[in-house]
Amino acid sequence: MIQYQKNKLSTFEAVHAYLEKNSSVFNNIEEFVNIQNAFTSKIQDIAAKEDERMNATKGKTLDKNVTRKSVTSIALVVAGALYAFGKKTNNVPLTEKANITISKLDGLRNAELAITLNSIKGLIVDNVQALIGYGLSQERLASFESKIDIYVAALKSKQSSDAQKTGANKILTNLFKEASVILDSIDKLAEGFREDNVQFYKGYKAARVFKNLGIRHRPTPEPVQQTPEVKTEPEKLPDATTGKPNPLPPERSGEVPPVKL
Repeated sequence: MIQYQKNKLSTFEAVHAYLEKNSSVFNNIEEFVNIQNAFTSKIQDIAAKEDERMNATKGKTLDKNVTRKSVTSIALVVAGALYAFGKKTNNVPLTEKANITISKLDGLRNAELAITLNSIKGLIVDNVQALIGYGLSQERLASFESKIDIYVAALKSKQSSDAQKTGANKILTNLFKEASVILDSIDKLAEGFREDNVQFYKGYKAARVFKNLGIRHRPTPEPVQQTPEVKTEPEKLPDATTGKPNPLPPERSGEVPPVKL
């Protein structure tokens, strides 16, 4: 749910709570009651769809990452043995296919990694007897093949969850539009209480104010008080002969020198 939708939902819930608390004011107006019930139902639909959206991928990403890490680790072991066997037998195609590094595997997208792993799986089947001499038992190779299947299954589950989340987002957008239309009708009916029930009307308007939950107001810093500059009189040095202070020249004493005509 994006920030704007969170703000809208906050307003919806404030209006709903106010109407529920003051339902006695309009419970004798059939259409008002019906529209209020429709509004309540729409808010519940929004909450349910948001819960579905939030939980669509929960746990799926973790499973995929754990499986990817473990299957990548053992893939390097098997690829290393295949590479060495290819070098020993001068099997250039096998050497090229098995020339895999950790950086290369980490740089692959999930779907690309699945293809690479399936390719290694095929090489295992073709060279299973030779790999035993490189410390890879049939049990270990079978474990690797099983991890490939787990990874591919987790990847498909994640892709399915992503599609479910995208669909939930689209439905949420429509639900908010429908709830806004209903709220507009409630606004019009509330106008009927502008004169007849001023207290209810003002309370409704207060609940109806759009709430921006994304704004954080910072406190205004106090102005810095500047200390006024204090001007000091320049020091008068004493005359070396008389010991009396020398008079300062006009430009330093602040006096205006006389103008010579």
